[in-house]
Amino acid sequence: MVRFHWHVEDGFGAFIPPGAMLNHKSSTVQHALVEIEISGQTQNVEALITVPPGYLQDSEIKDVGIILAHGNDADDWRSKLLTELAVSLSNAGHIVMRYHCAQKEQRRQRIFEKTLDACATSPFARMCSRWVLAGIGSGARVAAAVGTRCRGTMAGFVLISYPLMEPMPNSKGASMETSMQPLTKLSAPLLFVQPGHDPLCNASLIRENVDRMPAPDIRMLELPDADASLRTVLLGGATTPGPQALVTKRVCDATLQFVEALNNSKLESCKLLQLKGDNVISDLDSSHIPPPDASLRSQLQQQQPHFPSVLQTTQDRLHSAPFASSSAPQPTSISATVGGPAPSQLPASANQISAAFLPALQGLLQSGNGGAAANLAAALGLGGQSGGGGAPGLQPNFSQQQLMAAMIAAAGKRSAPEPESVTGVMEEPQAKRIHIEGGPLENQQTDNALN
Repeated sequence: MVRFHWHVEDGFGAFIPPGAMLNHKSSTVQHALVEIEISGQTQNVEALITVPPGYLQDSEIKDVGIILAHGNDADDWRSKLLTELAVSLSNAGHIVMRYHCAQKEQRRQRIFEKTLDACATSPFARMCSRWVLAGIGSGARVAAAVGTRCRGTMAGFVLISYPLMEPMPNSKGASMETSMQPLTKLSAPLLFVQPGHDPLCNASLIRENVDRMPAPDIRMLELPDADASLRTVLLGGATTPGPQALVTKRVCDATLQFVEALNNSKLESCKLLQLKGDNVISDLDSSHIPPPDASLRSQLQQQQPHFPSVLQTTQDRLHSAPFASSSAPQPTSISATVGGPAPSQLPASANQISAAFLPALQGLLQSGNGGAAANLAAALGLGGQSGGGGAPGLQPNFSQQQLMAAMIAAAGKRSAPEPESVTGVMEEPQAKRIHIEGGPLENQQTDNALN
């Protein structure tokens, strides 16, 4: 068999080796292993292009294509998160390409540009005229850094765990104090996916610097319980081995919603939190954050069956241990109950866990830092109705019972078991095994092993 080869520029091209068109078992999308020839480099760059099920028909390919960049660990290019992102976007009709580069960040910028060139000139992307550049960690910084010099029309950027406070490498050897500079040059819409436990950035820093970014529309998805690698932070500071299924789904759903709005040139249809644009909603109003779909809420409830849908209703609870001996001002009472049995009828384990979260609740009430909790409560479908008197320091439209609901739900989320991940391999005995997390792949052609 001959390899499938296409020209990119200046005599260099990209090709798919024989037998390297792979099916994704849990979806009808396909992955193609690609080798990209680079001028001045003897070794080809490995890449993976994910195409929609009906890629042979022009009408099945969307106008916007996506390039994904891994972070400092090059092996993450086939991680569960990036694989699920690629599959989610490709299922909706988008061409998605990611690459592998274990070199320094300055070199990774050039490889990112060449990956875009290779994808844009491929027959798969014949209908793509605009591009979304995306990445995680330092890969997000790479996407932002090359955004102004890549060929083609940039539709937008998806920046996951953008390392804003990390010094940015400079080609001249010196480093800039922060990584703000690339963001000040991007004129296309931005989506920030911001974990709550990222030491290099947080949602507040993004908000503070929005006015320095020329992008006409800026959106954000907050993940209060995730670290910079999107692992869930558990009680005591431990983390899960990798992103949980619910976190991955939230990232995929938000990215797809943003990309689809760009593809349709209707950003007003995007319901993600807007930090800049024509329809910015004040942080004082949490009602604009849409609740998750029914299937997501069902999964969450199945993972935390020991939590009833009830809020503690008595002033005594707030003044009992561990608050009784505290010299700090006590928060005002919570005066509403939401469904479920009375507190006296709750299982002991539920009362103990909710009591364990009262110190966190007290701290948020006293500091007035209810933003992250508000987003979490709304995301879990617990927000929206403001009842009882507002607590001092909290937003007027965000009540104490909603904050308590967020704390209790967060406890259940943190204690929920990690769903088993599926590691996929090539099943045919003649084919070389390929490890791509997030779903098995199988070779379309069983008589030719991959090179």
